[in-house]
Amino acid sequence: MYVDDIGAASINDLLFDHRGDRVMLARGGVDGAACQQRRASLHFDAAVGVIKHFDHANSEGKSWHPGERMDFLGATLDLNREALYLTELKRDSYASAIVALVGGETASKVELRVGADELNSLCHKLLHAASTIILGRAHTFYILRALRAKTRLTGGRKVLGQRAQGELLWWLARLRADPPESCPLASSSAFARQGAPGLLVYYSDASRELDSPGESGYGGWLIIGDTFVYFDGRWTDDKVRDLHINELELATMNFAAFTFLAYAASISFIVTHLLEFTDNEAAEFATDRGKSRAPGMHELVRQGNDDLLRLGVTAASTRVSSVDNDVADGLSGGGERLQDALRIAREAGLPLLRLQVPPNWRDLAAVVEVSQRGGGFPVETLLGARGGSSRLRSSTASGGKHGGSDGETSSETAAEAVAIGVAATAETVVARLLVRHR
Repeated sequence: MYVDDIGAASINDLLFDHRGDRVMLARGGVDGAACQQRRASLHFDAAVGVIKHFDHANSEGKSWHPGERMDFLGATLDLNREALYLTELKRDSYASAIVALVGGETASKVELRVGADELNSLCHKLLHAASTIILGRAHTFYILRALRAKTRLTGGRKVLGQRAQGELLWWLARLRADPPESCPLASSSAFARQGAPGLLVYYSDASRELDSPGESGYGGWLIIGDTFVYFDGRWTDDKVRDLHINELELATMNFAAFTFLAYAASISFIVTHLLEFTDNEAAEFATDRGKSRAPGMHELVRQGNDDLLRLGVTAASTRVSSVDNDVADGLSGGGERLQDALRIAREAGLPLLRLQVPPNWRDLAAVVEVSQRGGGFPVETLLGARGGSSRLRSSTASGGKHGGSDGETSSETAAEAVAIGVAATAETVVARLLVRHR
């Protein structure tokens, strides 16, 4: 009979009896000298005693006595670094498996045919590793797609295209990083509270009207200092035709994040956290999980995550009802709805400042490409578009060739936003961890 590994945490304080006298061990100290008993050692001895009481063997060489670092289930829990990372043995093993599968350490210019069993084994290894490497799960998208794809190749072999090979090489670099890539322990408790320094809170919305393209647009706003800061614009016809409302909503969330980060940098406001409000459930779900089965959504999540990691900024997204997102909805609608949204801000006594979305974020060509190549949205993603107004719920994806524009036409002329100048902090090991804000 076998029992799975058991791990636990304890408090390493010194023990005293009911009289206040120290609890001593006869030979527990250095060179067998007497020493005072600690609670963690007592808990460890008790756990081993219980195992032996039921006639189970304690595996030799696998026990970790109480300390500030422990290897457990292939991962190292390190209290000094306050981090969780793969053990050295696992990192070396997984890296070797990638090199063996790809046949080297560089991507091939052609598709690779690999064994299904070997790819399946590697996928499970990487999914395990993803619990310790930030953005790891998001970089298994094309690998898992290759694994699930049905082929007529001999022995059920699978095909690794350029994107899948690129993900494997991304993993190879992370597995060989020194010090090892890690996730922070108890990261969810570290998210900034409302009103905390370094936190930006903003709202965004997108609209997609197939029958009224002029009302199809995007917008977002926040209050920083005493100023109502916002952006708005119109989608071009090809974006309305080629992209699903969920993709447009998620693209607008990226617009908001990096437009407002650029503005914050221009006024020397140091940003550490972003709290995003959206009325689209599919966009919230994708950012919350850090991935999506819909190719276009996944590409948008990847783009946002990569830059947030580079900037050392942590973001969380949360749902807001459409009725409470009326200002952002007005900004995205244009015309009278836009003027009504701005009137609300003026009546609140706030000065208005309009920003322009940086051109590199307005360019959605890569999103259109992967979205159309991927063959549309999975059923569950389509069902996830319940957020927003009725016009959002009723919209559907339609095909069409990308027209090559930058994705939007501004409703009025304004200077481009300043370049993002937020300095990345090397010690910050956080990205879009997307802890749901409570």
